[in-house]
Parts: sequence; C-alpha cells; structure tokens
Amino acid sequence: MVSEEQSTGSCETNSQAACKMPHYVCTELQWYSKATTVARNGNYALEIIAIGAAAGVPVTTAAGWAPWLAATLGALAAVAGGARHIFGWQRTGPPRALTLARIKTEVALFKVKSLSCAELVQNIADLVEREVGEFERTAHRSPARARTAVASAQRNVGTDAED
Repeated sequence: MVSEEQSTGSCETNSQAACKMPHYVCTELQWYSKATTVARNGNYALEIIAIGAAAGVPVTTAAGWAPWLAATLGALAAVAGGARHIFGWQRTGPPRALTLARIKTEVALFKVKSLSCAELVQNIADLVEREVGEFERTAHRSPARARTAVASAQRNVGTDAED
C-alpha cells in the first residue's frame, strides 16, 4: 500500500503542458526511465567491449604485436563478460522497460481523466509490486537451488503432516 506522503505532490511531465501528478508516480516514472536507460546502455557497452576485446586477441597475435597486448585484450574480454553477468542488465532491463511502458500507459489514462489520483497511485504501486515480486522470485534461480528448495519444501510438508 502507498502512504499518504508518497501519493501527494506533483511534477511536471513535460515543459509544454503542466500536468499535476502524485509525487509517488513521478518518482517511479523517473526511476524506471533511468533504470531502463542504464540497463540498455550498460549492457550494450559491456557487450561491445567484450566482443571487441575478444576479436582483438587473434588480430594482435596474427599481426605479431606484443604478446602482453593479446593477453590484456583477453583479460578485458573476460572482465567485461563477467561484469555483464554481475550487473544482470540483460536480465533486468526488459522487465523494467515493460513496467515503464505500463506506467506510461497509466499516466496517459490519468491525463485524459480516465483515472482518479487514487486509482493512478494504486495501479502504479501494483505494477511496481508485481515487477519486484517477479524479480525476487526469479533473481537467484538455478536448477540446483530449485531442487534444494523443492526437497526442503517436501521435508517441511512431511514434518507438518506428522504433527
């Protein structure tokens, strides 16, 4: 649920037409806009670095350049590839972009007076909650963890059944 403090306030959505919106909605809209841009640009930058550095290894070797250059490019490719996985932008970017699009849809409905302020805030809160819940559900998913979780759940059910 959204607190009263989060649901009050206003922001201007564009310079031409001032549209008063709840502060909470403005905050979520700005956060998702920034997070989506960072994820897209960060993922592309790291991917370009990884591919470019990896492609540079055979080129430097074939050209007979210093061996340390090929080793450095190989290390850079590995670090950039690892950083992509650590930041997880390729995994978190698309759901955040989808949530951003849905938030923009809700704002558009609000602007044409199809939604009240309270409905707008509640709808945005539901969208954010759903995206966060999905992220938490899938954040650390791996086959080994899934098997462990299932086995643990079965043990807990078994002990409850005996009581």
